[in-house]
Amino acid sequence: MACVALLPATARPATARPATVTPLGDPAGARPEYRRRLEIPLLAGGAASLAVGIAGKPDRKPVPVAGLDPASIRLAFDRDVIGNRDVDANTASNIVRNAALAYPFVLSFALAPRGERWRAPLDRGLLFIESMALADGIATIAKNVVSRPRPYTYMAAPDRPVHARYDVLENRAFESMPSGHATTSWCAASFAIVDHLLTRPAAGWKERAVVGFAGAALATTTSILRVEAGQHFPTDVLAGAGIGIAGGATIPLVHRYVISGRRAPAPNRASWIAAAAGMAAGTGVALLVNVAAGP
Repeated sequence: MACVALLPATARPATARPATVTPLGDPAGARPEYRRRLEIPLLAGGAASLAVGIAGKPDRKPVPVAGLDPASIRLAFDRDVIGNRDVDANTASNIVRNAALAYPFVLSFALAPRGERWRAPLDRGLLFIESMALADGIATIAKNVVSRPRPYTYMAAPDRPVHARYDVLENRAFESMPSGHATTSWCAASFAIVDHLLTRPAAGWKERAVVGFAGAALATTTSILRVEAGQHFPTDVLAGAGIGIAGGATIPLVHRYVISGRRAPAPNRASWIAAAAGMAAGTGVALLVNVAAGP
């Protein structure tokens, strides 16, 4: 053993060399890195798209007393929801949507290291605003361009609920495609899931699956309630989900996540699969619960 100590460093056995990898610390401490050259274009683009969408108006058409003609709806599963008019579902969709919006912040607070629990949600605030501005901006512009009548406009006047949200004289009566609630809830859910993947690269598959399950369950429930309320067709919520998922996932992915000033390791393929499986399960359970609940 004394001979080994006398050998030059280059000649010593590899097992005797000290480790060259610097520990990155607790993976739960990963946080997004903000860069001015990235944040300014993202914020400006989101604000511009929102401004264009808000300034626009849909093309309205007169709604007869008997309602619009359902025969003009191409897809049978869209026609099948005409007659839905659950005002309670309309109210509940707002509550669940708000829970979905809070989900990324509750999740980051709960999983952050003890000394960083209040800072962790704040770290994600700007990213979340960028994601929402992007998704909502696209959805709002699309609403005005498509100008699709909502399902309740196809109902006869006496059958429509006496409620401001079912007024066929409002512009919103022709802003069905895509669903804004589906857009925001899926944006929040996908943001939370991708942010979790990047923040906790060493998390186990069970944690990944649970995070995906909860986010998808909230977003799917919101979407289902919008259809039950007669505010949207199934294709409206599917379009909103697509826009929301794209917006919620893209913004975290274009940012760097760092731990102690160094880039955090990327989540592996198994982590993405676990999160996707959780999302699929959450969507499926929410659909099954809706079917079991009945009309």
